[in-house]
Amino acid sequence: MYTCTQTYIIGHHGVPSGALLWASVEHHIDFVFSHPNGWGGPQQSQMRRAVVKAGLVPDSQEGYARVQFVTEGEASAHFCIRQGLATDAIKSGKNVIIVDAGGGTVDISTYSVKAGVPLTMAEITTAECLFGGSAIVSFRAREFLTTKLAGSRYGNPQDIDEMFKQFDKTAKLIFKNTSDSSYIRFGSLRDSDPSFGIRNGQLILSGPEVASFFELSGTAITDALIRQKSAASGTAPVVFLVGGFAASPWLFERLKTYTQSLGMSLARPNSHTNKAVAEGALSFYLDHFVSVRVAPVTYGVEIGVDFDSSNVEHTRRSHHMSIWPSGRKIIDGSFLSVLDKGTQVSEETEFSQNLYSESSEPFTTKELNILSYKGTSSRPSGSWIDTEPHLYPALCTVRADVSRVPRTPLRGANYGLYYRISFDVVLSFGLTELKAQLRWKENGLEKRCPATIVYDDV
Repeated sequence: MYTCTQTYIIGHHGVPSGALLWASVEHHIDFVFSHPNGWGGPQQSQMRRAVVKAGLVPDSQEGYARVQFVTEGEASAHFCIRQGLATDAIKSGKNVIIVDAGGGTVDISTYSVKAGVPLTMAEITTAECLFGGSAIVSFRAREFLTTKLAGSRYGNPQDIDEMFKQFDKTAKLIFKNTSDSSYIRFGSLRDSDPSFGIRNGQLILSGPEVASFFELSGTAITDALIRQKSAASGTAPVVFLVGGFAASPWLFERLKTYTQSLGMSLARPNSHTNKAVAEGALSFYLDHFVSVRVAPVTYGVEIGVDFDSSNVEHTRRSHHMSIWPSGRKIIDGSFLSVLDKGTQVSEETEFSQNLYSESSEPFTTKELNILSYKGTSSRPSGSWIDTEPHLYPALCTVRADVSRVPRTPLRGANYGLYYRISFDVVLSFGLTELKAQLRWKENGLEKRCPATIVYDDV
């Protein structure tokens, strides 16, 4: 795509003007990549590395800054605004639910929209990412065909492949409801096996059979709409259906009937819904409508707490107790929340927690694991990680040079000279990415240093 763009610009403007024009901009091109709502820092990090390896940007902070990311839900929201679909919703003060039904995933996001110059949007619930796109419908169709034709001479891989391709190209695209039978051509007029619904080179599938391929995706989407509507206060939202899967007559009719039963309305663009994310990503970069987003998970850190012999949870973990240079007895493994899931976050909002550390050697660098809490508790701070360690996966590691942070030399009762530093770990979302800094006070003045976020390979 990059090469085609380059060739077009140079060719369109002729020689030598085209080459000169390209040379003037090629090192200042920004790239915007969209991704499913369920992706985050680790996937963004891999995508950025791929951009560097492709030679599109240099492997430097300046190069990284030229790469931006946007969720498919947010890109689709920008598309709907640009297309004028949300005009009535804006005038009536209704919230907007975006259903971006694509190939692999269905991304669902809910926004409030405030008219003005400029127009602004705020995400008001946690976005969802469902594995229920059109490719999943195809996968279920293939499973069904394999099972249905297991006893037929047409149940071989070659015929199944041909039937599957024909279903994907025709029947899936036009199927509307259970009253519609689907005819899948795969062979010649001589190919028949009536006991399996095959006549004259066609496999006949009943409406209920084909509907079963779609049903799980439809149910997952309607369940998500219920959750989004319940979490969003105010009047009944307007639902916009976009993405390649939005062209499905079955999906549109199913969601139209369901949203009407909930007092909501459903709309979709007249055409080109499969280009919604691409066009919306461009609008995200140029218009920047969304100014508030919702934290998709709870972010936090593991900390140590002072040992309390009267606390049963402490004594139970006494074998994990460590003694710091100051002589303090510390039990590690407590979770401290920095940013709770569901919190609305503006681009300027920062979230911080004060931390401190002791060492017998002067501090130079500091590493801190940022954890993401996956459980159901609304207040996970203070919980013990070892009770359900799988609910506290490490999201990333924050690394920073702390040699500038003031360190206080102290003398412990039994450990001699040691040093203590105190600092805040500061998290912010920036546009759509997690960013980190360390912050401290020096002679009454606030000081900061950037921190590098390193993600484990996915």
